[in-house]
Amino acid sequence: MPNPDLEIKDFQYYTWRITGWDGLEKRVSREFEAGGWKWRISLDRIRISFFSIKNITPDSICLEFADPEGAPAGWNSYVQFAFLLWNPKDITAASASYQAYHRFIAKQPNRGFGLNSTRSLIVNKTCNITAFVRILEDPTDALYSFIKIVTPDTFARYQGFDLANFDDQQYLLFKVPQFKVLKSETCGTFKSKVALEFGYSAEQIRFWVFVNRQNNTVRPDTPITDNFIDLTIGEIYTKIAAKQDELKFFMEVAVRPINDK
Repeated sequence: MPNPDLEIKDFQYYTWRITGWDGLEKRVSREFEAGGWKWRISLDRIRISFFSIKNITPDSICLEFADPEGAPAGWNSYVQFAFLLWNPKDITAASASYQAYHRFIAKQPNRGFGLNSTRSLIVNKTCNITAFVRILEDPTDALYSFIKIVTPDTFARYQGFDLANFDDQQYLLFKVPQFKVLKSETCGTFKSKVALEFGYSAEQIRFWVFVNRQNNTVRPDTPITDNFIDLTIGEIYTKIAAKQDELKFFMEVAVRPINDK
C-alpha cells in the first residue's frame, strides 16, 4: 500500500486460506482486530462492483466492520486497506491486489471490490487472501467536531434526565440532532446557528455539558455561561468536556431571554 500522508494509528494484517473456491457462495473469515475494533473479510459469488453498476463479476471481496449493532453512536473509522490474493503453492506466482481508502460507519460497515483474473491464483480450489488494514487519523476529525444537541423533548420522550443512556439502542437516543462544526468556530457562533435551526433566538438557549454517572448514565451538569462564549469549540471540549467520549450539549430553552434582557 502507498504510504498515506496521515498518522497511522494502527496497522494489522490477516491471512485467510480459502478452500472449495468453485462451490463458494457467501463466506466470511474469522474476525481479527485492528484499531481496537473487530473486522472480517467476506466473499460473495455475485455482487455489483462498488465502482460501476455495469460491472457484474462472478466473485467479490469486502472488508467488513464486524459489530455495527454494538458500535457507539457516531462511530466511524477512516481506513486504508488492501487485499492480496496469492497462490498457496507458489508465493512468487502471479497475484492480484486491491486497495482503497474508506470511512466506515455503522450503517455502511463494508467496502469491497469485484474480483477479476483470479483463476490463475486458485490451485486445487484453494487460494490465500491477506488483508492489510491501516487505521488512520481521520483528516475530518482534525478540523471538525460532531456535536449532538439534546433537547428537553429528547428526555421527555425517553428516560428522563437521570436515566439517559446514549448507548442503549432501545431508546434511540443516538438519533438526536448532530451538527458538524469547525473546532476553530466560537461557541457563540455555534450557539447562534443552533438557535436558528431550532427556531429560537440565541438569547433563549443555554448549553449544558453532560457528566458521566457511576451507573453508566448521564445528566446535564455544567452550564456553558457567557464567560465561555468566545472560546472555540476545541477549547470547550478541552476545558469543560474532556471526560466525554463524544461532544453532547443539553440545550436549555427559556420563554424569555435567559439573561433577562
